[in-house]
Amino acid sequence: MFYDKGGNLKFITREISAGNSRAFDYVFNEFYVSLCRFSFTFIKDQSKAEGVVQEVFIKLWEKRESLSEIDNLLSYMMSMVRNLSIDHIRKEKAGLKAQQKI
Repeated sequence: MFYDKGGNLKFITREISAGNSRAFDYVFNEFYVSLCRFSFTFIKDQSKAEGVVQEVFIKLWEKRESLSEIDNLLSYMMSMVRNLSIDHIRKEKAGLKAQQKI
């Protein structure tokens, strides 16, 4: 176990920041379903919500070196999911408006 269930994610955040792929896998397995549910509350489409969450995990790994500055990894990921879900909705609405004009 990388962190206590009380919510202390500092250790695991440091491990991911150092490039520990096992710590990253642990976070993925621990939070993927919850983050998908959270994204679904915005998007209302399960496969699109899963795509948003996968994108969050990709960005998280790509920017892992800067994670040491993050105090709460779960809150950080939830903010990313929220923002990307809202961006997805905006893009979808813009696409629908463009189709209507055609």
